[in-house]
Amino acid sequence: MKKPTLEQWQQLYQAADQFKQSKCWNWMYDNNNFGVEDPQTGDVAYCSILGNAGKLVGIVAYTGEEGLLNLTEQLLGDTDSEEMQYKQQCLALAYGNRDELRAEDLKTIHALGLKFRGKGQWPQFRDYAPGKLPWFLDKQGCSFLTHIIRQAVLIAERCKRESVLTGYPQTPKLLVRVPVKGSASLLWEDQYRSLEVKDNCLVLGISDELLLRRLKNIKRSAGIWEVETFYCPIPIAEKKGDRPTFTQMCLFVEHQSGMILGYRNFRALKEDGENCLDLFVELMSAEEAKPVQLLVRKKETYYLFEEVSKQLGIPLTVVSELENIKGIKEKLFQLMG
Repeated sequence: MKKPTLEQWQQLYQAADQFKQSKCWNWMYDNNNFGVEDPQTGDVAYCSILGNAGKLVGIVAYTGEEGLLNLTEQLLGDTDSEEMQYKQQCLALAYGNRDELRAEDLKTIHALGLKFRGKGQWPQFRDYAPGKLPWFLDKQGCSFLTHIIRQAVLIAERCKRESVLTGYPQTPKLLVRVPVKGSASLLWEDQYRSLEVKDNCLVLGISDELLLRRLKNIKRSAGIWEVETFYCPIPIAEKKGDRPTFTQMCLFVEHQSGMILGYRNFRALKEDGENCLDLFVELMSAEEAKPVQLLVRKKETYYLFEEVSKQLGIPLTVVSELENIKGIKEKLFQLMG
């Protein structure tokens, strides 16, 4: 990771001070969304100003297609609040207390000669990425967040005088601040862009025809199975100083008895989702029996098993709660501390 220079940090803290002095959260709401395009990479951050609800003050800027999906799911209430903390892809500024900062934050503040006093007065900058612990900004993230905060203040000031924002995602047009190409100095212009949200859930099926035929011919019933994929709450780092990551688990439970049928740990669903399908096949093969129905709770788990359920003629049902799995997860997380 390339760390920001002291000059970059200074610019970021100055932008954060400008934001704090503006008090723009008093008239901006977290659904007054806008975009900012990164002058370096062309990536777009989809932004919300926080603080109007009287709680956390700051800015959250969801980056790229994954970030746009995060924002859309939150605005529509189409997200699992339990796991949203693990799925976010964003850059964030938040004002908190001194004891919420890490040693590295305080080291930068000291190097810049800055002073903050009181509760909710200490700026904290973080990078959020799916399946990873919130982390310190790298050089590029520091620069991009500086632009985001500056543009947020300008947009907020304009919103006091005129209507420049649209109601996203109900009206899929979003104001995006874009650097003017070819200008000698960094200038910005408005663009209103139509946005397409891509649901990138993993879908897998059985490609081995002989295996598929054998599983389809299984006649013995194994009852109803619950299945869930979820993050484990303990972050793991390969070595000291590395950014810790959260592993995931796939868990199968027999619905009537609550008995654990099997589980598998893996790094990330999008890269290692085959582990879940392999476990499913192994459980059926070991008992020479297949479930009469699969129960799932989350969208990503539904899509993961949608194709194989069709292939094997097993009904796949979405339910609001999986009581057995919920209880097992609670006990598991307690053991993990």
